[in-house]
Amino acid sequence: MTNLPQPRWLSVDPTTFDPAKMIIQKGVEFHVFVSPYDLPDAVRGHFDAKVDRFLIEFRYLSNERAERVRVDPHVVLDVGVRSRRLQRIEVDVNGLGAGQVALRIDKAIDSLPSLLRSSRVPQANFEVARNVLRKKQPELLNALGD
Repeated sequence: MTNLPQPRWLSVDPTTFDPAKMIIQKGVEFHVFVSPYDLPDAVRGHFDAKVDRFLIEFRYLSNERAERVRVDPHVVLDVGVRSRRLQRIEVDVNGLGAGQVALRIDKAIDSLPSLLRSSRVPQANFEVARNVLRKKQPELLNALGD
């Protein structure tokens, strides 16, 4: 068995992806930010031959146990049990076709709030993950061409 090099983490400047919002309530201006613990500091993408899937993983300041959410027959998302942060995306590239990966991931993230069985769905966390993926997409999906 050949030892493949560990996939490289791509640094993410969390401040670039924080969808800060300004809210005015009863004449008072509030600036709402995503917690630094909910902003990934790195992301990586690689094909894992052991599971025959393309994986995209997010790294955060803290770790937690994840819940697996099957979006469709070709995409599974790992979401933090308490934080609801998107931790990992697993894609069946062979069944889906490499050209459809980016589009299917975007749709999977869009459907995530309705799939989670929780009253607390942090839409801003999913938006951050989507923004990171869009910005880093060429580097992440480069591993599919190998």
